[in-house]
Amino acid sequence: MKIIGLGIDLVENSRIESLYSRYGERFLKKIYKETELSYCLARANPIPHLAARFAAKEAAIKALGSPVAYWKDIEVASLRNSPPKLLFHGEISKLCSSKGVSSILLSFTHTPLAATAVVILGG
Repeated sequence: MKIIGLGIDLVENSRIESLYSRYGERFLKKIYKETELSYCLARANPIPHLAARFAAKEAAIKALGSPVAYWKDIEVASLRNSPPKLLFHGEISKLCSSKGVSSILLSFTHTPLAATAVVILGG
């Protein structure tokens, strides 16, 4: 696999909690797709899960070298009995095609304090 892009991000859960407290649904609907919200908000504490997805989106944007954050064009799909994966839609999907991206690797983790994600785009 030829590496086209690499991105990493670390986000403190308190940042996501603060944004959620301040902007509520407006923040959630700007950043996350409904499938992501369904998954995260079903958890006892959704903040670490929201933070991990936020970090994954940031890492993907960095890997693509995108000057614009198309938050909802990047989706973290949580599939039963398999690891989460990134799905690209809209403008991000077009950007991936133009760069020759044919594979996407995602790894993320979260603790009570922070979440981090790494994205590798391959061709």
